Amino acid sequence: MAITLPYEFDSSGVVKQIMGGVLGLLLVVLVGVFYSFLVSHSTAATIQLLLIAAIITYFGRLFLRNLPGSLGTITLDAVVVQPGELLGIRLTGPAGRFPISQFQAVRVERVPNPIGIPIDIQIKPHERVYLVGK
Repeated sequence: MAITLPYEFDSSGVVKQIMGGVLGLLLVVLVGVFYSFLVSHSTAATIQLLLIAAIITYFGRLFLRNLPGSLGTITLDAVVVQPGELLGIRLTGPAGRFPISQFQAVRVERVPNPIGIPIDIQIKPHERVYLVGK
């Protein structure tokens, strides 16, 4: 299926959803830390929850460094790419204006919805954009 130009893409949706889940989980654990420390006065629970928060932070940093997410526009003469952002945190990915002559191919691959998902569940379509240099 051909695309029409200019084509706007956003490959950061899945990454934002993953990082939002990590931040939400970290928030819940930190609330538990404060509750354990200030209300229940349980030192053991506070230490355990702090260890869990440290592990969540470690994996969150790994995800943030290794999951690329960008948005941009493909036109006849250039590809303009901007890095995705989540709560002011820049996601990994290229940024800038690249002349179309630098690329051997520009491929947009739409990812279909998973099989077995009920029709009434709304899933946003997403895509992968490959910029193949010369």
